[in-house]
Amino acid sequence: MAKHIIGLSTFLADVNGNRTFYIEPSSIEDMKQGSRRATRTKTLDGGAVVYDAGFSPSDITFKISVRAENVYAGQFFSMLTQTYNLIRVCTDSGVYSAVPSRWFEAKGIATLEALVMEQLA
Repeated sequence: MAKHIIGLSTFLADVNGNRTFYIEPSSIEDMKQGSRRATRTKTLDGGAVVYDAGFSPSDITFKISVRAENVYAGQFFSMLTQTYNLIRVCTDSGVYSAVPSRWFEAKGIATLEALVMEQLA
């Protein structure tokens, strides 16, 4: 399995110090996946109409998991979720602006979920 390095940072400066974090996550879900924006609607004649708006980077949700032995990861995920409404996520597939929607820790793994707003680069 290829190793990935993820960079997480804020768009705003913080008086408490640099808010950039580079990690080698234990797993990254949905990193290169997304779904098409398609809907199917029944018509009165029993058929169906399909509307397909295609794929957009904003359909991606990153789930970045780190072993909890890296205590700072959980603290950083918590700070991002509670303090910032928009973060920068840098991966090998691009740079994204994302909303840190939630974080949790279970079975020794800290996980951050980030909803992509747009691909920046």
